[in-house]
Amino acid sequence: MLKPKELVLLGGGHSHVEVLRVFGNQRRLSRREPRQPHQQHGPSSQLHEQQQQQQQHDEQLRQQRNLPTQPPSAPAKPHTGTAPDEDWGDGVRLTLVSRGHFTPYSGMLPGWAAGYYSFEQCHIDLQLLAAHAGARLVTAEATGLDVQGRHVLFNDGRPPLPYDVLSIDVGITPGRGGVAGAEQHTMPVKPIDGFVRRYDRLVERYREAAAAAAAAAAGGTSATTAAGPGAPAVRVCVVGGGAGGVELAAAVRHRLEDERRKGGWLGVAGAGADVSLVCRGALLPGHPTHVRRLVGEQLAARRVVVRDGDEVTSVRPGELLLRSGAALPFDECLWCTEASPPAWLRETGLPTDERGFLAINEQLQSDGGPPEGPPLAANLRAFLRAEPLQPFVPQATALALLSLGALPASGGGSGDKYCVASQTGGGLPEDDASGKGSSRARSGPGPSTGEWTAGWLLNGFGGWGCAGHVAGRLLWRWKDQIDRAFMR
Repeated sequence: MLKPKELVLLGGGHSHVEVLRVFGNQRRLSRREPRQPHQQHGPSSQLHEQQQQQQQHDEQLRQQRNLPTQPPSAPAKPHTGTAPDEDWGDGVRLTLVSRGHFTPYSGMLPGWAAGYYSFEQCHIDLQLLAAHAGARLVTAEATGLDVQGRHVLFNDGRPPLPYDVLSIDVGITPGRGGVAGAEQHTMPVKPIDGFVRRYDRLVERYREAAAAAAAAAAGGTSATTAAGPGAPAVRVCVVGGGAGGVELAAAVRHRLEDERRKGGWLGVAGAGADVSLVCRGALLPGHPTHVRRLVGEQLAARRVVVRDGDEVTSVRPGELLLRSGAALPFDECLWCTEASPPAWLRETGLPTDERGFLAINEQLQSDGGPPEGPPLAANLRAFLRAEPLQPFVPQATALALLSLGALPASGGGSGDKYCVASQTGGGLPEDDASGKGSSRARSGPGPSTGEWTAGWLLNGFGGWGCAGHVAGRLLWRWKDQIDRAFMR
């Protein structure tokens, strides 16, 4: 019997989610339409038939319950040693290595932070998905690779994990190494699991401070916070003027304002929250002019203070020091700057670029290892079958739907959810690509020269008046449908 090939997916990112789905779907099809090999007889054949009958019975139950695989409490069954179907080659055993049992869908993370989605709605259960694909799930954090020996390394005492083919999608963290004090005193938005826990504590901290302010007001006194009497309940700074930082700042503002409304603290002095967004350059560099202007207006309407063109030079406990010389106090600082790879990638011996990311060719394959990234499933299948890999041609432009929370409605309620359409790439005008233009300067009743006209129309004539409000609501519904479809 041939030894199965060990295909290891290192990291629970979106690319590997898609690979597991492809494996699982092909596995399901092979069960529904089994091939008819020559018949065997004897105990082993009877046992195989019994296993097939049990698998078919389990599959029927799962379909009746609308579940992709076994319940979370059951361990994921390892692959039997054969591929889901003949397209994947002769015998493949699939293993997923992930930090935890759940991986977030990043497109819904701002919605989770705003309180629109529950944890379950925006996180994928990797144990269920691995079982759906017939894969092993190893919940551990990789700390290195033995490229020559073909092993994934860990530092928790478990033995190295062998592989024949390795795919890498380990994610990123915001770069903080160049700012003194940032690693000690700020909260990175990635890895997501650590951010989720600390963000929950931030929300609870706000509730406690706002309730204390309300109690003090009822007693005829003013609440005293860590920042002194009369200060807001919490002060939150978001560092990073890209799409992630913009969405997060708007989400934090919405969530804390919603908590204030639910707690009945709208008229209570000292129960509010200050939210600031600090950008090294202009807001949303690389995005169209009207988008940067519209987003700036929307953040201002939500009382998010944008400090653009002012870089963080160092961080002290509870305080950002800016290049302008200003000191910005905070109770929580969320770090959402450009991405950095895991440090151990440089030590693997695989070729990396100047920033430490894996250097790959047009097939998205490292010269020292196997393919990674989309179109991942197709290239992994081709790699396992010793067939030519397909080159990856990145799209020239990308549509981005930026979630900006909701404006407070009249009467103190929560308003409609709002979204802005944007585009990156595609040869933006020099002013747009560099981000040097003002994000607040109104471009007038029509799109500016070289502007992204389709997006200007999508955003309701560049966010002009009532048309902009209607477009923002419709775009949010569109984004919500896209995100929910991915999670299904």
